[in-house]
Amino acid sequence: MLSFGGDEPDRRRASFRLMGARLDPDAIRRATGLTPDVSHRKGDPHISSRGRHFPPWPNGLWSLCSEQGSPSTGNHLEDHLTWLLDQLEPHSGTFTRLSAEQGLTADFWCGYFMGQSNSSFGLTARTLGRIAALGADLALDIYGENVEAELETWIKPQERSPYYPA
Repeated sequence: MLSFGGDEPDRRRASFRLMGARLDPDAIRRATGLTPDVSHRKGDPHISSRGRHFPPWPNGLWSLCSEQGSPSTGNHLEDHLTWLLDQLEPHSGTFTRLSAEQGLTADFWCGYFMGQSNSSFGLTARTLGRIAALGADLALDIYGENVEAELETWIKPQERSPYYPA
């Protein structure tokens, strides 16, 4: 019987993102008082953290990350979303107005980094309703961190095995 699992805790993070060609990060900061963790305008230089140069950004971005209020391990993805929603909801009218004026789209991007090849999470109807009330989409990016090593350990053909002829 194959069984996958591990002792590493899953890491989680979430970001609220506003995106669009006409996005003005400074207008969002001034209107809400919230300082983004990441922001740029369309056409700004795009340089990676390692100094690699890419073509200029094709769209603007304003992003608030959950790492300010929630550690990446020892909690639930819902904790990250709740922290973000608590910051954003007092400004929901402002986000709606600026999104309409600047032609922006909004989403909550969630990264779920599994410490093993099988894990799970859930979100409550209340949290999903709060996300919908902001007019935002929900994007889930899920990573199995040690899948290749686990598969090699469990599925690698063994010599003289009746299941895997030599």
